[in-house]
Amino acid sequence: MKVIDADNTSQIVVNNTITKQPHIVMAGIRGAAGKDGDTDLLTVNAGQTISALKVVYVKTGKAYQLDSSDSDNIFFIAGIAVTGAMQNNPIKIKRQGELTDQSFNFNLDRVYLGVEGALTQTPLNKGYCVLIGTAIADKTILLNIQDPIEL
Repeated sequence: MKVIDADNTSQIVVNNTITKQPHIVMAGIRGAAGKDGDTDLLTVNAGQTISALKVVYVKTGKAYQLDSSDSDNIFFIAGIAVTGAMQNNPIKIKRQGELTDQSFNFNLDRVYLGVEGALTQTPLNKGYCVLIGTAIADKTILLNIQDPIEL
């Protein structure tokens, strides 16, 4: 049985249970296009001066260079700075995908967090081991940041 409410919405009664009938809504005029997004990059202000291609962490909305022995911040790892920045200026951080730079000279092997945010292919024997990704070419890393392992 179909019933019309006082507010002009129709309902369907099945087995003494009333359910509202869905209404079809026509699409409106499409709005203006928004800015292109990039889920691979995060932009925040630098909490200190940071050079490009350093591993960084983000805490309280600011980026800082991460050291492999920094037990207070190791779990806030955010990615690799793809731009450098002075303190309180915007910095872009790559979190996933391919990262290519002409200064890289990697073997086709794993890439780890090193001392003072450096990228290294030699796993450390103290502090934390953090796999950053794999070098898929001498100038390109495929980022795949893993959880830190305490050594």
